[in-house]
Amino acid sequence: MSNNKLAIAIVAIIATISCIGIISLYHTPKWTMLQDATEHTPRGRILAYDGTPLAYTEHTDGIYDTRRYPLGREASSLIGHCVNDVDESKLTIGLCGLEYVYDDELAEGHDITTTIDPLRQESLHSRLEALRIDTQSELAWGVEMCISNEAVLAIASIPDYDPHRPREFIEKSAFNWAVVRAFHPGNTIRPLLASINDLDEIGVKARLKKLGFGEPLGGYFNEASGEVDFTRSWSPWCYTNVVNGSFPSVTSLQLARAFCRLAQEGNCVRESYSCRPLMRVKNDSRIDNSNYLQTLVITDSDRVTVLSVKAPQKQNLKKALGLGINTGNDDGGEMDPATVMAIDEYP
Repeated sequence: MSNNKLAIAIVAIIATISCIGIISLYHTPKWTMLQDATEHTPRGRILAYDGTPLAYTEHTDGIYDTRRYPLGREASSLIGHCVNDVDESKLTIGLCGLEYVYDDELAEGHDITTTIDPLRQESLHSRLEALRIDTQSELAWGVEMCISNEAVLAIASIPDYDPHRPREFIEKSAFNWAVVRAFHPGNTIRPLLASINDLDEIGVKARLKKLGFGEPLGGYFNEASGEVDFTRSWSPWCYTNVVNGSFPSVTSLQLARAFCRLAQEGNCVRESYSCRPLMRVKNDSRIDNSNYLQTLVITDSDRVTVLSVKAPQKQNLKKALGLGINTGNDDGGEMDPATVMAIDEYP
């Protein structure tokens, strides 16, 4: 009996020690959690072309890391933001923008270097904000791209949000409209097709492919691919709509790239203009409640800039931007250093 009691006592001691060990796993002292937080790999940085941080991790005294965004609202639609999640292996998880696209690399501590120019990003955002106010637009977005190497220098979209307070943003603010929205290029397609001698179906398809229609740039959150049917033969109706820009669809990114390639070929582009309403909700003589989606493509030195607004009524984007471009009218306007390559307001 004594041997049995001794065996039972030994088993009880072993079981007690095991329970204490298991319980300790679920009740880690606060100092241990702080120690783990200081030892984990910090999230990598998102950098501009010159190494300027666009997003970086600031370590605090608590168990959370604080993600900082030096450009704030001006780059929120491009960079995105992070949330803390202590229930997973990563303390922060990227949501939206580049934080989401490169979440795995950033979580492992790797830096991501972009082609973004911080000064151009600030300038583009400021320009869009002024344009949105002047035109009373609901949405405004834009892209700036380098002609020589097709590097994206800036992407901005309004409405935006404060990435340091992500819970306050509304759904529209999370979208980078220059990336996620594909639209009909309208008359802006005409300069892109002007170099084709014979505007037959084979020639137009080859031209659009060369300009990058239907091909996303890649690396952007929820990037739309656009739509161009290269596989099937076009009917006469379809062909007509392709060459007048009301059938294929492109994003602002793709449109900027197409004009970069046009400029690389040495083609000289003249201004092109058209006007079509996006939607007419109601025919009421007391109020003009039509909506217009308007786009302006500009070249300046080695850059192409694509600006778009969704306005409640037709706007003079050149006037709103202060571009004194001579359009052949006797308005006395002087030539602006920036040359409008194409302009269109399309459905």
